[in-house]
Amino acid sequence: MKDSAQTPRLYAHRCAVCGCEWRTPFPPKKGIQVHCTSCHARLVAGDPPDEIRRDAHRAGAAGAVQEYMGKKRTVYDAVCTSCGGACRVPFVPLEGQEILCRSCYRARRHDENGDGSCGL
Repeated sequence: MKDSAQTPRLYAHRCAVCGCEWRTPFPPKKGIQVHCTSCHARLVAGDPPDEIRRDAHRAGAAGAVQEYMGKKRTVYDAVCTSCGGACRVPFVPLEGQEILCRSCYRARRHDENGDGSCGL
């Protein structure tokens, strides 16, 4: 039995759709395709794999890293639609989707609420 303070062994997986790599506490099974969280959600929503793959590669997802237990996130390079500056986001940016950098997001949130609170 493992000691509760011991971290579990993590196994590398590669997404069959976008090619990103992430780690989980279960070993990969030969012959079974696995999908990262982002691709799985889009596949469940009915998006075709070729479209997901194209969007992921356009966003630079190939080689991105996700980690299940280590809380690492996959981040993608994007351009802020408000100021035009470069930024990184934790989701695959889609064409036509509004992307805000951290400072523009904070400014918009402050403007909408009048006090800088998130409105919750």
